[in-house]
Amino acid sequence: MRQQTIAMADAAAGLGSFPASMERKDPLEIAEALVDGYLDGAERSSDAAHLESLQHLAERAISRLAWLRSLAAE
Repeated sequence: MRQQTIAMADAAAGLGSFPASMERKDPLEIAEALVDGYLDGAERSSDAAHLESLQHLAERAISRLAWLRSLAAE
C-alpha cells in the first residue's frame, strides 16, 4: 500500500494542492477529499492527457476510499 501511495503522489505532482489543515484529518476525510479533488479537476480539464491522469487517480482513490470504509465498518 505504501508503494502505491507514493506512486499516486508522484503521478499527482503538479495537479493541485490541498490546505495544510488536511494533514490533521483522519484517513477517511483525506481519502474523500482526494476523490473530490481528482473528480473536480477532471471535470474542469480541457487537456486529454491531464483528464486521463485525473480519472485514473480518481479511480484508484475511490478504491482506496472503499477499502478504508470497509475497515471502519469492522
